[in-house]
Amino acid sequence: MKEGFVMGNPLDTLEAARAALLASIDTLPVSEELKERWRMAAREDARLRLPVFFVRCADMGYACLPTLIRRAFAERNVSFEDLQFVYQTLGAQHADAQRMVFAPEELAGMELDELLAVTEYSLENFLDIYRFMPSMQAKKAEELGRIAAEAAEKAGEVRKALDALAPGTAEHEEALRELSAQHFIEKIASSIEEEESL
Repeated sequence: MKEGFVMGNPLDTLEAARAALLASIDTLPVSEELKERWRMAAREDARLRLPVFFVRCADMGYACLPTLIRRAFAERNVSFEDLQFVYQTLGAQHADAQRMVFAPEELAGMELDELLAVTEYSLENFLDIYRFMPSMQAKKAEELGRIAAEAAEKAGEVRKALDALAPGTAEHEEALRELSAQHFIEKIASSIEEEESL
């Protein structure tokens, strides 16, 4: 080791990243309720390692639009196939937004658990913006249960396939994109506001 060179402590670097992550929450255009949940997550969720994680998740929440879903729910007799199509479309939109909002080096530096956390926290912001979604989805709870179950099954298949793919290849990147899409579909289709019991 060269004289005068002091190796940095990885724990110090991690703590600095956590402090930056926590500080960033106050700058975000999200509700105070969501800010409080994210402050707790910044302290407790070990998956979150990127200082701008919540900044990117907030951007993603605004990048996804529920227009097609609202139109589908406005139809009196929307078919299951049409409903499934609009959720698949929103899932693809989410996966595309992830690649627009996060820099390539940010995504490349993430472990799979943090990539999945992106979906979960960006969905929280999406639902924070579009608060009508859980109650609207309650009207189609049975159909959405099927959509969520199918998306969970597809996500499981993709995760298994990832083990056989070399990181950095086009096939691996496409599999990660599909995993993000299906994980989002599963989570949003499960976000249903339960009717209050009488």
